[in-house]
Amino acid sequence: MCLSIIGCDPADNRLTIVNNSDLNMYFILSCDSMSNNSNILKNQTFIDEYNDTTFTESDNFIAMQSSKKVIKVGKNGWENFVKSNCSNEKLYLTFISDSIFNNNSVESILYHKLYLKQFSISLSDLKSNNWIVNVNLN
Repeated sequence: MCLSIIGCDPADNRLTIVNNSDLNMYFILSCDSMSNNSNILKNQTFIDEYNDTTFTESDNFIAMQSSKKVIKVGKNGWENFVKSNCSNEKLYLTFISDSIFNNNSVESILYHKLYLKQFSISLSDLKSNNWIVNVNLN
């Protein structure tokens, strides 16, 4: 058991998104403003053959007035991701209301700019903000 714990990759959970709005929303994190991140899963409820209900929440969903830690595998995973994948060392964040997200494709949302807010944040700003991103819709 000790060997399996030692062999696991560390997780970087410093990045925290704080939803200060009164809307439930999904978010996209990318290295550019038009990233198609279509692998985002929606919240879903499953009912099995025994009529048991299971709710699964998307990793990209953040409820109103709450926060979510976003995990990247590896020591300093977020810093390494931004430095090695984002040419301008900026992370782009797109926030989409859950009602829009549940009724449209990611491609359509980005193309028609149906998102609530989109902005970029530099690696140095992430560090100076202690890896906390506050989302205000005002």
